[in-house]
This record gives sequence, C-alpha cells and structure tokens, in this order.
Amino acid sequence: MPILPDLLGPGLKLVIVGTAAGRASAKQGFYYAGKGNRFWRVLHEVGLTPIELQPAECGRLLHYGIGLTDLAKYASGMDADLPKGCFDTEQLRRSRLVRNSTTTQEQRSRGSWNKTPRRSSVNDGRSKTPSSKSKELNRHTRLFS
Repeated sequence: MPILPDLLGPGLKLVIVGTAAGRASAKQGFYYAGKGNRFWRVLHEVGLTPIELQPAECGRLLHYGIGLTDLAKYASGMDADLPKGCFDTEQLRRSRLVRNSTTTQEQRSRGSWNKTPRRSSVNDGRSKTPSSKSKELNRHTRLFS
C-alpha cells in the first residue's frame, strides 16, 4: 500500500508530482503536512485555490481541477535520505497522465489552453486577497513548457 494514495481523477487541469512524502505527511497521511510547509498557502496566494486549504482538506483539490501524486510510493522522508531506486518513474511514463500530456501539448500549441473555464470564485470567509501572485509563483514553482 502506498504511503499516500494518488489524488487523481478525470478532467484535471494541473497535476503536481512530488518526489516523496515528507516525514510529517507520511505520519499524518496527508500531502504537504509538515508544520513549516508553505504549499497550501502558496496554492492560494497564486490563485489556484479560492481559500487556503489545510493538509487534511487535500481531497478538495480535485474540485479545483488539481491532482497530487509522488514518484516514490513506498518511501518517505528527505529526498537525500531516500533509498536508490525508490522513484517509480517508469510507472509515471506508462500512466495515463503522461500519455494524455500529448493532448495538453497540442492544446497549448493551438492556444486552446486559454479557453479553459475559470475556477469558481467561492468565498467561505477564509479567503484572502492574493498578493504578489507572480512573485510567489516564481519563487515556489517551476513551469515547464
């Protein structure tokens, strides 16, 4: 059984692929659960989620078209401490995720990525006005074309 189950489903707009669950995430059973982890705050600050979710609410990401998975399914901890060969890159290559990425590339080349529906502007009282979106995005993520 994987340390953290994949959080994937049909129609996702974004899938975030991590290397492995950290110690706190493995212990608590939720993605990006470490006390100092800014993942959930950054998702909100860059506008990917309308509110700042907590790790225990990770399942709600599917409602926003976002999925999560890790390359190492059966190992956890700091990347430098992970055993050799624990990254299942071959499984990722064979998965529907990578096979479907060709369609995404084709859509981008035709410009249809601009035609995706905008996310809901749901506000449950916890929402904050995003500040310095592009600065946060550049500091915390890498975009691949």
